[in-house]
Amino acid sequence: MNKLILIIVLLVSLVVIGQSIALVGGELSWIIHYENTTDEIPRDIISQVTYEYTCETDYFNWTLSPKIAYCYNQMYNSFNDTYDYPIIFQHSFDYGNALNKTIYWNVNEKTGTYIDYINTTTQERIGAMKDSRYLIFEDCEIMCGKAGDIVSCDSTRDGNGDGILQSGESGFTFNLNNVNWHNIKIKSDSVWFNKLRDCIVKT
Repeated sequence: MNKLILIIVLLVSLVVIGQSIALVGGELSWIIHYENTTDEIPRDIISQVTYEYTCETDYFNWTLSPKIAYCYNQMYNSFNDTYDYPIIFQHSFDYGNALNKTIYWNVNEKTGTYIDYINTTTQERIGAMKDSRYLIFEDCEIMCGKAGDIVSCDSTRDGNGDGILQSGESGFTFNLNNVNWHNIKIKSDSVWFNKLRDCIVKT
């Protein structure tokens, strides 16, 4: 499990000033958590199996379109003094030998299983950093996202933590193109504000 930092040039930084969160020009970096996992996927082994059938009676026939073979039995009908020829076997075939009354057909069947090991790498944006300060979203109970030039952050305490600030959620938004200071006002009695203030770490 490795943690790497991808640098995305965002002209803001996060610092704490009094009862507000302030943003100032600079580079903001997403902290990305990478995790390598190996999944074990069972797979079927499919093989071609050839079957054969030989007609044991003297009454055998096949058609070529479609390729179907018939094996008959001779039965005496004493009521009308005739013979009946009921079919005792009927099957499609791929090839055959008419002289020995044998047909063959191929079938794809499961003949075993094996384990396929699939290596995957997942990544998750877990925080942001600027210069000597950083915050981890989970620790701060916040999630931030970017849509165009707008970055928005919402609280996982009273919001859904999807990085989209909506009505009723604690959080803030800012425009990356504006490099001046911005005070993002949050109620000073907000438990979430104190949590956000305290979780910004200076390395």
